[in-house]
Amino acid sequence: INYSTTSTTDVTACDTYTWNGVYYTASGVYTYTTTNAAGCDSVATLNLTINYTTTSTTDVIACDTYTWNGVDYTASGVYTYTTTNAAGCDSVATLNLTIVQIPAAPTFTITQPTCLIATASINFTSPIGAEYTYSVGGLYSASPLFTGLTANTTYTLTVQSNGVCVSAPVTAVVNAQPTAPIVNGINGPVQICSLIGSGDTVCYSVANPEVGVTYTWNFNNNNVNVISYSGAGNSTVCVTFAAGYLNAQVKRVRVRGRNACGNGQWFTLTLQGTVPARPSAIAGPRLICDYIAPTGTPATYTVNQVAGVTYNWTFTPAIDPSQITGQGTNTITVLYPFNYPTVGTLSVNGTNDCGTGLSRTIQVRTRNVATTIN
Repeated sequence: INYSTTSTTDVTACDTYTWNGVYYTASGVYTYTTTNAAGCDSVATLNLTINYTTTSTTDVIACDTYTWNGVDYTASGVYTYTTTNAAGCDSVATLNLTIVQIPAAPTFTITQPTCLIATASINFTSPIGAEYTYSVGGLYSASPLFTGLTANTTYTLTVQSNGVCVSAPVTAVVNAQPTAPIVNGINGPVQICSLIGSGDTVCYSVANPEVGVTYTWNFNNNNVNVISYSGAGNSTVCVTFAAGYLNAQVKRVRVRGRNACGNGQWFTLTLQGTVPARPSAIAGPRLICDYIAPTGTPATYTVNQVAGVTYNWTFTPAIDPSQITGQGTNTITVLYPFNYPTVGTLSVNGTNDCGTGLSRTIQVRTRNVATTIN
């Protein structure tokens, strides 16, 4: 008696395995029978475990360069990377890579606001192409031209390539809309009493004159003689004041500017070329009982200050000047003497280079009596 023979083999393979001329792609237990040397069956058993290769695909759009698994790629293409998976088989990763070049920083032209058009426009001049879109700080547009931009505003310009890669930003400044010039001030003497009839030349100039502006001056009086104009756009005028100017009821100097937008408004500087007006009402005590030496405190009297005017205070009957402080100013203090009479007066007038004006007078008293005020 001869006997059959048997054998068992355990195999682990990746994806496929060939055994006795047969390709296997699935795990399982397989047998193969043949005849042994004794002429009986020979039965071989295969315990087969099939593990599989894994794959993955990634689509990437990158700007200029892309690093994948330690390699820097600068060109578009399909790239693979093979390693071993957890089952010991190949793990094949595929990269579908599109490289987009970052656009150069844009160049542009700008049309600034004008006297008649309040807005600006910006036109990108490079880079230009169907793959580019453009932005002035908001959404991207296929058109390189942007209109209706707000005056006096700074915009940030960028270019985007293929909807992905953005250029370095550049700045565009939209100017304020030009207007007719505005004069904010005139430099020069206001108090001109000493100049009237002296023959001395005095100059007036526009405060902070603007480039591209021509200035027109006006004194509206034949007693003002223009000697010269100077400065950018005649921004300075020099004149003399004839003696007859003292009688001018209105003394002033006016100037306005003109540019491409037209004439601006007149700016007027009022000149002081007459004796001071009568001072304002005198503020201070009329009943002076509390302001008499030796137990009283000094009384304070004041009128409104006018530029260029000194003030002359007079008591009737007179008071020792050493008891009065502030003479020449718009405010004085006085300590009345012990023997001051029942009723007296206090007067004040103003003096400038043109002379002395009318007085303002009040009555002061040591007890209540009828009062008279001028």
